[in-house]
Amino acid sequence: MGFPAEYDESVAALHIEEQLGSVEVAEYLSRAGRRRGRAVPVHIDIDTGMGRSGFFPDQVDQIRRLCDMPGLRIAGIMTHLAQADAHRTDISERHLDSFDALLEALGDVLPPTTLVHSHNSAATVRLPERRRDMVRVGAACYGVRTSRDFDNPQPLKAVMSIKTHVAQVRPVPRGRTIGYGSLYTTFRDSLIASLPVGFGEGYPRALFNKGIVLIHGQRCPVVGRVSLNITTVDVTDVAGEVRWGDEAVLIGRQGGEALSFEEVADRFDSVHTEINLMAGSMNAVSHVD
Repeated sequence: MGFPAEYDESVAALHIEEQLGSVEVAEYLSRAGRRRGRAVPVHIDIDTGMGRSGFFPDQVDQIRRLCDMPGLRIAGIMTHLAQADAHRTDISERHLDSFDALLEALGDVLPPTTLVHSHNSAATVRLPERRRDMVRVGAACYGVRTSRDFDNPQPLKAVMSIKTHVAQVRPVPRGRTIGYGSLYTTFRDSLIASLPVGFGEGYPRALFNKGIVLIHGQRCPVVGRVSLNITTVDVTDVAGEVRWGDEAVLIGRQGGEALSFEEVADRFDSVHTEINLMAGSMNAVSHVD
């Protein structure tokens, strides 16, 4: 999906195979392909249940129409599974059955070279017998499980970690508040470490009083509001002296402890994808393996 200016750039310079989910866009790309004298490669998007974009499986006449449009080359046909990571796979199976029925109905108009694809990471792991010419794996590339509602048949190994260093350690007496909004009050004489990472770098603000950071191989709670570029952590119970410059692990392993993308996402009712994107944002101040 895109806007006219983006499609113009794609057609003129980027040579991207476009996802096609409406007659309006098909007509626009058809004109663009005819103007440049070379057909635009497209992948027809079928909405079998995601509900975001694409043609419904019963819109066979519209799909047939765009298959015959000059200026377009049908490179592929696809769907996207809305519940591949759910506890049960029966809904995904029904969506794939609907997709297969449409493919049969279009058999006389789709080029024999058309790539057929439907599987995201969860479907690739769970429904291998239903995959077609290619898969669109995202989370699994990073060793991340897309849901806690099912077990992977084989372990996925995480390939990324996010690390920073302690910027300051200071004693804070009992009864003092920490951070914007004074959302945490020390219940004892404490040692508080400040990390040079906050929501400006992508560490979720919603992890205030919920997050965990690994320091000296031990789990340390985030205390107080996550600021723009500072996160405060209680290191009172850490064995050994925590010092300026010590490594702090936000995602990954340290010693015998580990923090996964899934655990961090669960702590603020999010999804692993948000944390994966956080990793890219934090590369300027942290280490991504």
